[in-house]
Order: sequence, then C-alpha cells, then structure tokens
Amino acid sequence: MHLGIISQPPEALDRRVFEMHYFTRPTNIKAAAHAMGISPAHWYRLMKSFKRRVYAASRELLVETASGREVGTNT
Repeated sequence: MHLGIISQPPEALDRRVFEMHYFTRPTNIKAAAHAMGISPAHWYRLMKSFKRRVYAASRELLVETASGREVGTNT
C-alpha cells in the first residue's frame, strides 16, 4: 500500500488532503478544508477517489511483483 501512495504525484490535491488527514489528523475537517481552499464535501470526495486510486495502484504492483516482471514496465 505504501508504494501505491508514494507513486502518486506529491503535488496532487487529493494526495495532500490524504496526507493531511492521516498524518496531521486535523480535529476540525471543516477548518482544514477551508485552509486548503476546498469545501468539507470536496475533502471527502478527494479522500475517496485517492484511496480508490491507491488501492488500484497497489494491486497492480502486487500483480507485477507476483508475475516476476520489473515494477513499472509494460513488458
């Protein structure tokens, strides 16, 4: 899962929201979302889409590793 997270673009808004949510652990999501210039509803949509993308990336990495292919190649 960690590789799926770090493979995402660090400047992407959804990754920044995810990292803030899980690493900083804001007690007030509304205030944290406002500080980032988004609504609380958008915060949760970003979290959901990021988690889906990371899960898909981590599954792909597992398949590539299990098949013996070098990770990140399409051969």
